[in-house]
Amino acid sequence: PTSGTLLFEGEDVSTLKPEIYRQQVSYCAQTPTLFGDTVYDNLIFPWQIRNQQPDPAIFLDFLERFALPDTILTKNIAELSGGEKQRISLIRNLQFMPKVLLLDEITSALDESNKHNVNE
Repeated sequence: PTSGTLLFEGEDVSTLKPEIYRQQVSYCAQTPTLFGDTVYDNLIFPWQIRNQQPDPAIFLDFLERFALPDTILTKNIAELSGGEKQRISLIRNLQFMPKVLLLDEITSALDESNKHNVNE
């Protein structure tokens, strides 16, 4: 489209503060972008930008729900499989549930068991 207005909750998104909009609308890509050095760096990020401290049990709960071992927290992101990257990206997005979560084939690199876990 070359014209028009994108509205979120009745307001033009171009008038919203980006940090407020991004807390309410989140996008999880098929090929996720991870940053920092470790999985922990990626999972702590949403907490850091909100100036909050997570309960470590939250990470462990998400890891268990997505069939990832707790030892993955210290794993270098360069060593992750495509499926692990997708699950870490999804966990990062779910920690603070947005009003709108856009998923771009988030299970494309997962086996059937993990697809089931994600869909649950």
